[in-house]
This record gives sequence, C-alpha cells and structure tokens, in this order.
Amino acid sequence: YRLHIIDTTNNKEYDLHFPGSKSVLEIKQGLRDVTNIPVRHQRWVGWPDSVKDENTKLADMDLPDATLELILCREEVPKTNSKKQLVVDLTSSESENEFEDAAECFGVDDDMFQASSSRKIQPLMPEEVEDEVLALSSFEAEFENRYGTCHPSFQGTLAEALQVSCYKPAKERRPLAIYLHHDASVLTNVFCTQLLCTETVVSYLTLNFVTWAWDLSFESNKTFLLAILSQHLGMPAANTVKNLALDSLPALLIISKVRSSPEVLTVIPGNVGLDDLMTRLIHAVEVFNSEVQSEIFEEEAREAREKVKREQDAAYEASLLADRAKEEARRQEFEEKMKQEEEELMKKEELELMRQHEEAVKDAVRRSLAEQLPPEPPANTSSKVSHIRVRLPNGETLIRSFTADTPLSLLLTYIASQGYPIAEYKVLASWPRRDLTTLNENETLEELKLYPKETLTLEER
Repeated sequence: YRLHIIDTTNNKEYDLHFPGSKSVLEIKQGLRDVTNIPVRHQRWVGWPDSVKDENTKLADMDLPDATLELILCREEVPKTNSKKQLVVDLTSSESENEFEDAAECFGVDDDMFQASSSRKIQPLMPEEVEDEVLALSSFEAEFENRYGTCHPSFQGTLAEALQVSCYKPAKERRPLAIYLHHDASVLTNVFCTQLLCTETVVSYLTLNFVTWAWDLSFESNKTFLLAILSQHLGMPAANTVKNLALDSLPALLIISKVRSSPEVLTVIPGNVGLDDLMTRLIHAVEVFNSEVQSEIFEEEAREAREKVKREQDAAYEASLLADRAKEEARRQEFEEKMKQEEEELMKKEELELMRQHEEAVKDAVRRSLAEQLPPEPPANTSSKVSHIRVRLPNGETLIRSFTADTPLSLLLTYIASQGYPIAEYKVLASWPRRDLTTLNENETLEELKLYPKETLTLEER
C-alpha cells in the first residue's frame, strides 16, 4: 500500500509503502521519528471511515485503490470533536515504551522509505504580491503541481471575473465563486483532492459559475485581497472574508448581482462533504436564478419597448428615404441611359476597329504564307504531280497541285494562306482516316500516300 502523506507542520511530503499487515498505530509510531511529532501530538486527516481504532490494519480498510492520501500536523492539545466525516481523530494510547526505534516499529528494512520524497511545498502565491495577474498565474501553476490539471480555471483579475459574471446582461449573468485557500488549514488538502478537483464539482462550477481564487496563507496577501474586495465589492464582502476563521477554510465565497451591485450570496466552508458541497452549490444557483428572473423579465420588456420605438423611427426614416430614393432613382436612370448609349456606341466603334485590325492581320499573314509557297507545277511537267482537293467547312473546295516531293509543311502552309490555320483546324485524310497536322511535316506527299491525288477535309478543332 502507498501512503502519500503531507506534513503541514514541516511543509514536507512523503511517499511511503507499507504491507497490508501494518496497523494505524505502527504507521504513527514510524512517522514519529521521521517528522519529530510524538504520536500523542499527531493530528491526522484522511483516514477512511472504516478505521475504528489504532489497531486497524491497512488490509482491513477496504481502500478503493492501493493509495491513501493523508494530512499530518502537530497539535499540542488534541481535539476530541471531528469535522463531519472528513476528519477521523484517532486518539493514541501510547505509553512511554512506544518511543522505541522507528525501524523496529515498522518491522521492515530501510527499503520501506525508498520512494519517500521530502520536496518542500511551495506556496501557491509568493508573499507580498502586488500584481493580481502574476499572483493568479503562480496560484494556478502551483495548484496544478499539487493537485493535478483537473480543477476550475482561476486566471484573470477580480475585476475581469466580475465583468464576465456579474456585469453581463441578466440572461448571460452567472454567479462568481471565489475559492479562498489557506495552507495552514488541516482541511485544505482533503478539500482540494476530494471535493474541489473532482470531475463532478469542476464540471458544475464551469457550467454554472465564473471561478476566481486567492491564497490567504500569508497575512500580506490577505490584506491585499481585502483591499481589492473593498474596492470592487464593498466593505461587507471584505468583512466577510476578514472574519473567516482558519477552521472554516478553505472556503467558497459565492457572489451574485441582482439589481444594483454584487454582494455575497453565501459562504461554503471547507468542512463539508462532497454531497453537501454539491447541494450548496446547486442551492446557490437556484437562489440566483430565482432572484435574477424578474430582472430578466424587465430587461426583455425594456428591449421590447425599445424595439418598437426603433421600428417606428426606422419606418419614418424609411419613408423619407423612399421619397429621396425615388427622385434619385429617376435621375440615375436618366444618367445611366445616357451613359449606356454612349458606352454602346463606343463599344461598337471599338469592335469595328478590332475587326478591321484582325482582318488586316489575317490578310497580312495569308499574303506572307502565300509568298512562301512554290508555284504550281506546269501542266507539261515531267515531274510527279499530286492533285489535292480540300473541302472547306463552308462547303467550298480548294484545288491545287504540288510536286510529289513537296513536304507536308508546304501543303499545310497553303491551307493556312487561305485563311484556315492549322492551330484552329484539323486536316483530315479519308483513307486511312488521319489528321495530317499530327504527322511529320518533313515527309513528302508521296511518302504520305497523297499522290497522285487526294481529297482532304477541314474540320474545326
């Protein structure tokens, strides 16, 4: 079994391992020499309810797991009363003979303490803080080091926390829960580990509250808190915190705003169980919702009246704007019409100029290509002659003769010179069907079997 023991008297933590056969008394006797706290002066928090006396063994405690969280402090005058179910005060019946060697009490070798830790507990806030943001940042970082990442969010200043909780519109408003921490309280570790940081409490606080926190362990920081509470919430709230006794800490201070200004709704002390804590939180939310409901109704009624007035003003303004708009529309319509007619005329002129330019370019290209062509072979030539017919897309036909050794490129140049560039048209031979523009342009008409005659067809790409 692993016992995680927080020694608040010496500000140290211990991780100790014991067999299930060890009793409560033997554990207390073993901690005597480690902490220098006599058994009769040891005050413990965290023993389960199944512990009836000091002879109870670890194996008989019905622990849910093999780890037990305990708090130990020195108390010169033992108290006989307990704090509800959180504190089990085991009165020691030790005699003078109990002060024997600690190792003999444990009945185990030194390996029992092999996992022990003596890390000094750091305060959640440094002493004499002057900056709320830095103080809360330190608080949250050290709080996570002690109790893990499952906890309510504590970031921001008190003014910011009030702004997002109490000074929102009634529909969006939430109560503010201020967690007040004190390291000197024997309830602190149990409250944090078994209540505040449980998933149930964290979820409920996150959904229904804005949370903020402060560490009262140093008197200087308590004074700082009282000053900002007085500034933002008034003296009644500051006095409520000032008068909190150590044995009621840690505590949750619930702040709510109804009507005028924020005020303390309730204080939940640290000496409660989980069920009691949840009951009080739920009750606080119910009271808050009940009180704020009438303000919500008033806000809704006021918004409805303002909406009607806005609609009436808008209707009047709309009527004036409609008259002005009609006049403006007539003026714009006339101007648009004149402008459109002028633009259409200019566009026609531009299109005509572009057409003329394109025609001139095409004519120049055709003439240039025609100049690259050799003359047709004469009728009485002894050379092989290929007679080519080209069917145009408009139904007309081009006829021209070439020598059989003429390369394909000149045939395509001829077709382009007639206004049909190969970039826009396919030149198709019928048998076998093929696009001549995809063939090697250096091959001759005879090599391409376009001799002695061939009929080609032009097709747009």
